[in-house]
Amino acid sequence: MNTPQTLADGSTTAPVEPPNPPTTPSASGGRSAGALLSRYGTILGLVLLIVFFSIMTDTFLSVTNLQNMLQSIAVLGILAAGLTVVLVLTDFDLSIGYVATAAGMLAAGTAQTFGVAGAWLAVIALGVAVGAANGLVVTKLNVSAFIATLAVGQIVQGWLLYYRDGTQISYGLPSDFSTIGQGGIGPISFLVLMWIAVLVVIYVLLERTTLGRRMYASGGNQVAARLSGIRVDRVRIAAFIVCSVTCAIAGMLLASNLNAGNTTAGIGYLLPAFAACFIGAATLREGQFHIVGTAVGVLILGVLSNGLVLLGVSPAWTTASQGIVLIVAVATSGLFRKLLAR
Repeated sequence: MNTPQTLADGSTTAPVEPPNPPTTPSASGGRSAGALLSRYGTILGLVLLIVFFSIMTDTFLSVTNLQNMLQSIAVLGILAAGLTVVLVLTDFDLSIGYVATAAGMLAAGTAQTFGVAGAWLAVIALGVAVGAANGLVVTKLNVSAFIATLAVGQIVQGWLLYYRDGTQISYGLPSDFSTIGQGGIGPISFLVLMWIAVLVVIYVLLERTTLGRRMYASGGNQVAARLSGIRVDRVRIAAFIVCSVTCAIAGMLLASNLNAGNTTAGIGYLLPAFAACFIGAATLREGQFHIVGTAVGVLILGVLSNGLVLLGVSPAWTTASQGIVLIVAVATSGLFRKLLAR
């Protein structure tokens, strides 16, 4: 910094600050492009995948294929939406696949005696019970969410082996049990409509309610949240309950779609649900879980899987591609953030 200069007549000059280095158009343009790619890269990737498979196959953009694709990812979308609520608080829930499976079994078993309405009540009660168990073990026993939900998931799996001797329930189901899972309104299936409804409800919860704001605050800094008067433990328990109830609903829909309660139906959804959420965290909001990003992540996985099947790619590579996409999406977003920080 320059100091004032004294002139011959005794007056002084104002200090002269050195000029700021000019920002070259290429540098500012590069940062702008990097910022856009960091926020919208996954959306661009989704568009490119759609264009690629549209060119490479004749049936990708057909109405029938799009209907089948959306219906096939609806259950995953609901599971991932519920998981997003827990991830917002930087917690984990590894029991979601077991909860969905148990809910499907319980729904089928209950529907045999008490009908579909009884099945829905039983499924919601299961979701509340498991979610509360997860939340209480994490908050009151101070067990990490990773271990707590894994343990509770194993307990649920043990119940699955006990309930109806661990055999599939596919007989004696009421005729309307499969309505939601297999029916629809016009060209849109009930499964897709339920997915959209869950997305809207959780979006409103996280973005437009006091509880949602408290969830984001607790996830950002639990100490600061407590000091500001937020009951963090209650918020975390509520998040686990919302997650488990959502996953139980997904399990009910899956059983309805299969018209059976299967002992392993929902277990395989665990890793794809996490993949969708982490891809979503690289969308629009850098490094933050949110429901819109999760929906984009689910669509990316769905388009990729559907397109590869149409191309005749081996199922082994179709499964492996989900992990590859997750690594690429998260790593690319992180790279752009580092470049912007320079």
